[in-house]
Amino acid sequence: MDGVLTKEANPLQVVLNTVVPAGKVRYTFAASEPGTYLYHSGTRPDLQVDMGLFGALIVRPAGFNSMDKSTWTAYSQPATAYDTEFLFLESEIDPKIHRQVKFGWWDQADTSAFFPTYWFLNGRAAPDTMYPAYAVWLPTQPYNYMPMMEPGQKLLMRWSTQAGTCTPSTSTATTPR
Repeated sequence: MDGVLTKEANPLQVVLNTVVPAGKVRYTFAASEPGTYLYHSGTRPDLQVDMGLFGALIVRPAGFNSMDKSTWTAYSQPATAYDTEFLFLESEIDPKIHRQVKFGWWDQADTSAFFPTYWFLNGRAAPDTMYPAYAVWLPTQPYNYMPMMEPGQKLLMRWSTQAGTCTPSTSTATTPR
């Protein structure tokens, strides 16, 4: 969502830690168009995004009803109708930066030397990407990376990436939409 303005707390207050601890900072976003959006930290994104402060946001078209498949369109147009959808969120981390933050060395975390060595799909690294969605042993990673569909079904793939480097992933389908 780079370039999309939000109404938020004064960034200077956040940087100077003058927001009351355990207080609240409210961010708002007016969703004027349906689609898949990526949100991330606006305070220090070079560091906080690597630490996991980002996510995907799906904005449904007007009239969407999760209980009525006849309303399942990506953009309120019949050509974007689908039978099933999957969200794929790619990310990556540099463990050196994570170690520096873990030990409280925020000021030494050099994000200009960012060198990721771990890549994630929906918060999971292989082989966890192959386990079923909502696997009880992965409570903080509910979504898998194994879309399943029947022949003839239309699949909506919502693909979003927070990865800044080339990630090792691909999609293979006869007619992906």
